[in-house]
Amino acid sequence: MRAQLTGVVILGYTVLFTITTWRAMRGQSLIHPDTATWTALAVTVVVTALLAALAISAARRSEVAPTGDGHSPGAPPRGPVGSLSRDRTVAR
Repeated sequence: MRAQLTGVVILGYTVLFTITTWRAMRGQSLIHPDTATWTALAVTVVVTALLAALAISAARRSEVAPTGDGHSPGAPPRGPVGSLSRDRTVAR
C-alpha cells in the first residue's frame, strides 16, 4: 500500500510542477491564477484523491483476515515449543 500511495503522491506533485511550469510559460502570475489554472488544479486534486482512495481500498481488499488462532490462512503451521524441526534439533 505504501508504494502505491507514494506513487500517487509523486504523480500529484509532478502534475503540480507541470501546472506551475505551464503557467510560467504563459507568463501568468504565481499568486493570481486564472480560470484555466483553477480548473487544472481542481482536476489534479480530484484525480489525486480518487487514486489515493483506490490505492487504500485495494490494499484493504487484499489484506488476509486471520483465522482466529493468530495465524494467517497461508502461513505454515507452527508446532508446539520443543517439537523437532526439519534438521532434527529441538526448536525453542
